[in-house]
Amino acid sequence: MSKEREYELIWTAKAQKGYDSLHPRDQKRVDKAIRDFKSWIESGRGKKPDVKRLRASPDVIRLRVGKVRVLMRYIPTEPEITVLNIGYRGDVYKK
Repeated sequence: MSKEREYELIWTAKAQKGYDSLHPRDQKRVDKAIRDFKSWIESGRGKKPDVKRLRASPDVIRLRVGKVRVLMRYIPTEPEITVLNIGYRGDVYKK
């Protein structure tokens, strides 16, 4: 029983800026984590990523990648995942 649905990945300018500020090693880990998450929601296969919905915004999820956090808007009924912000643990939740 698989979902087999394609999702488009959209990056905001803020997310790209946060990604660019990461150490290259962390950038590789984030790339892999986002690919794995996208693959997991599209097929339903593999290990479930470390994700949680944010209490303040139910349509926003947090993907944990070591000390890096990736905030994404994911609504299962919509065909896209929007990467909202990327940063180190203490900074990413600040507006």
